[in-house]
Amino acid sequence: TFAFTAYDLSGNPVSNGEFTLTDPISGIAGDNGSGTTASSLLVVPNPAGSMATITATLPASVSHATISIQDVRGRTVLTLHDAALDYGSNVLVADVQSLPAGTYYVVMKSQEGITSSVMTVVR
Repeated sequence: TFAFTAYDLSGNPVSNGEFTLTDPISGIAGDNGSGTTASSLLVVPNPAGSMATITATLPASVSHATISIQDVRGRTVLTLHDAALDYGSNVLVADVQSLPAGTYYVVMKSQEGITSSVMTVVR
């Protein structure tokens, strides 16, 4: 069972609830058995107003990963995670109220490599 919160385009919560997967996908042909073949980052809502939910999906557990938000010059403006991550989906909530409106990059670095996703902050 998964709990969720849905946000509007300004980052305000509009609903929440739970759902249960009754017949989840257990793998993809050609993968390593973990159900995914590459790391990915999903930012919701995007653009974000005050809060953003970031889902980091990994094909295998890593002993150390850093997930940060960087500005367009590559400077880290927020560090969201700096520890081990399990394989599968890892959900983080980012408070972006203090960031000026603009384009940012959510960056995940681990021994497996670097993955990034564009995030826009609006006011």
